[in-house]
Amino acid sequence: MNFLSKPRHKQTSDAPEKTQAHCDRGEAVLDEMKAMERTIVNLKNLVNDLINFMWLDSQDHVLQPCAINLVDRVRVQINFFSSFASEKGVSIELNTDEKQVWISADSSSLSKLLGILMMKSLKYARTYMHIGLSVDGGKALLRIANDGVKLPPGCAEEIFKPYPQRRVESKTDSSGFIGIGLSLARSLVRLNSGDLVLDESVDEGLCFALTLPVIDTPEPKIAKLNDEIIAVRNIKRNRFREHFDDLVRDSLDADLSNEFLASKMGMSQSTLIRKIKKETGTTPGNYVNSRRMAEAARILKNNSDVSITEVCYAVGFTSVSYFAKCFKAAFGVTPREYAKKAAGNNYHSLKE
Repeated sequence: MNFLSKPRHKQTSDAPEKTQAHCDRGEAVLDEMKAMERTIVNLKNLVNDLINFMWLDSQDHVLQPCAINLVDRVRVQINFFSSFASEKGVSIELNTDEKQVWISADSSSLSKLLGILMMKSLKYARTYMHIGLSVDGGKALLRIANDGVKLPPGCAEEIFKPYPQRRVESKTDSSGFIGIGLSLARSLVRLNSGDLVLDESVDEGLCFALTLPVIDTPEPKIAKLNDEIIAVRNIKRNRFREHFDDLVRDSLDADLSNEFLASKMGMSQSTLIRKIKKETGTTPGNYVNSRRMAEAARILKNNSDVSITEVCYAVGFTSVSYFAKCFKAAFGVTPREYAKKAAGNNYHSLKE
C-alpha cells in the first residue's frame, strides 16, 4: 500500500510543473502554427503576383482593340461587384450624364483593370464607392472614389510600384497596397493609350483617376455589330459567372482549390484562372474568399445564437484565427464585433 501511495503522492506534487510545461509547449506550437499560416498567405500572394507578371509579359498576349461603350462596360462591372458591396455595407453609385462614351480598347484588359480598381476601392471603402464618368478634351475620365482612409502625402506614385517600399496601412487592412494589382492596372491602361493616377486633392479616402482617349461614335452598322458581339459575349460571361457562383455558393464548406473548381467547371486550371481574372481582376482563390466573407456576414447578421467557430467551419475555414483575420480584412471588424453590431442587445446571447 505504501509502495503505491508514494508514486501517487509524487505524481500529484509534480502535476503543476507538468501542466505548466504542457501549456508552454502548447503556446509554442500555436505560435509556430501562426507563423506557418502567415508564410502560406505570403506565398499564396506571391504566386498570384507571379501569375499576373507572366500574363502581362506573355508573348502570346496581343491587344485586340475594338469599339467599346465605356458606360455599358462600367455598369457591367458595377453589377458584378454589387452583391459583395452590399454584404460589406458599401453602396455603389454611378454619376454620369453620358449615355455613350466610345473608346477603342482591348476588351479583356479593360475588364481586368476595371475589376482591379473596383476591388481595391471596395476593399478600403467604409460606406460608399462613387464612380464618375465624363468626357473632356477628347478623353474619357473615370473616377473611382471611396470614403476610406486617406493616404499620407508621397504615396501617389509609390502605390503603383509592383512592391512599394513604403508601408501603407488602412483601418481595415494593415497589408496596405503591397502587391502587383495597381501596378498591373496602370500597365493595362497605358497599353490602351490611357493613364491611371491617384487624385490626392480629395478630402478623404482614395480616388483613382483613369483617362482613356475617346473615339467618334461608330457607324450604325459597325456599332450594331459591336453591340451584338458584346451582347453574345455578355450572355456567355453571365452564364459562366452564374455557373461559377452557384458552384462556389453550394460548396463553401468544401476545399475549393483551383483543381476542384476547374474540374467542376469542365476546364483546365490555367483556363479557370485566366477566365476568373478576366472577369473579376482577381484570382479564383481571392474571389472564393470574398464570397465566404459575404456568407459569413450574412450568417452572423441573421443568427444571433450561432458561434463564431460554427460560422468559421460553415464557410470552409479550418482555422478560427485565420477566419477572423480574413473577416477583419474584409469588413474592418472582427466577426464578434460584427455580430454585436448586427444583434444589438442580443449580442450577449452569442456563444464563445
